[in-house]
Amino acid sequence: MMANARGNYGAFSCAIYDLDNIPDIYTVWNPDPVGPEGTTMNFFISQQLTKPSTVSTQLFFSFNDVDGRSIGYTVHPVESNITAIQDVYNVTIPTSIPPVYTVIVMVKNFDAVEHCVSFKRTNRSEA
Repeated sequence: MMANARGNYGAFSCAIYDLDNIPDIYTVWNPDPVGPEGTTMNFFISQQLTKPSTVSTQLFFSFNDVDGRSIGYTVHPVESNITAIQDVYNVTIPTSIPPVYTVIVMVKNFDAVEHCVSFKRTNRSEA
C-alpha cells in the first residue's frame, strides 16, 4: 500500500505542531506501514515550492512518538534555485519506533518550515 498526502488514512496537516498555514507536501511512500528497523523506505516527492529553493533548503523526514518527540530522522539537501521537487528519496527506518508513531515530511529552509505533512500509524509491516 502506498501513502499520500491527499486523503490517505492518517494524513494530517502539521498545524498540530504549531505550524499553522503551512502548505501540505505531496508524497507517496512505501512500505506503508513502516517496515522493520534498519530497512529502507522510498519517498516519492512531487511538490511545487512556494518560493525557489536555496542552498539551505532541505527535505526532512522524521519518525516521532505520540508526544511529537523525534525518534529518528533523515535529511536530504534540495538542489538550489529550483521551484519544484520531483524525485525519490531513500530513508532508513530508525530503531525503537513505538507502536503508535507519526511519519513527518517537511521542506525546510534554515529553521523555517515551508511545506509539511504528517501520517499517523498504529502498526508496522513485516517487510
